[in-house]
Amino acid sequence: MNFPVTKLVTDSSTTALTIPPGTFVAIRFGLAGFAFSPFLLRSSSLPLTLSAGFEVGLYLALGYVSQAVGLATEGAGEAGFLCSLQVVFVTLVGAWRKGGVTFKEGLAASLAVAGVGVLEGIGGGGVSLGPGFWLLMLQPFCFGLSYLRIEEYMKSTDSLSFTASQLAFTALFAGMYSVGAEGGWGGLAESVGGIMGDGWTSPQALAVAYTAVFGTIISIALETEALKHVSPRETSVILTTEPLIAGLGGAWLLHEQFQGKLWD
Repeated sequence: MNFPVTKLVTDSSTTALTIPPGTFVAIRFGLAGFAFSPFLLRSSSLPLTLSAGFEVGLYLALGYVSQAVGLATEGAGEAGFLCSLQVVFVTLVGAWRKGGVTFKEGLAASLAVAGVGVLEGIGGGGVSLGPGFWLLMLQPFCFGLSYLRIEEYMKSTDSLSFTASQLAFTALFAGMYSVGAEGGWGGLAESVGGIMGDGWTSPQALAVAYTAVFGTIISIALETEALKHVSPRETSVILTTEPLIAGLGGAWLLHEQFQGKLWD
């Protein structure tokens, strides 16, 4: 549901009161990072945890900010499909690193992407090659790279403290984008004040809270812990289920057309 909820509050065509994309990502991850900050302070290897969080946080910030900006012109389902291409990127990198890919891995990646494409109606006018498309195409590279690096760092870091570091640096980098490209410190402060001014009861505040808790804290914490036990390729295949949820959520929240092409 992250895709439709993000579009709901960052696309001016869906609501009268929007939050700039970078600002939304900064607030979302800032809240999540604040909630997880005690785990960071308890890290047994703080320098490594901070340097790892800095690197992965940069990839996540690029991915999530480009996602939020791209959703201004593309639908939630289309954004979800493009994000699912991370399975191709991760599989190719994995094949390069170990000198090949197994038949099972290649088949799983191909079926996952093809299935998402069928459900989203890709090839039937589902995706336009505008600026939003190219921004959303950063997702598979940024998120795929983050999975690969998380797997490496999890060999020597604690999952909870590493998650806290990722969240904090993602918020920092998104905040830098917000200040530099979306109205400076005044614009960021105005957005935060607008959310808090309604006592966290406005649709925008609820969207920020939902994405901070379910789409950020829980998902990234589970993802980080999972990558200690499951390969990035397997993780990326599992995450190709997200576009289906994005398409259904877009149809429900935004009244987008769910372009399934299972039959004519």
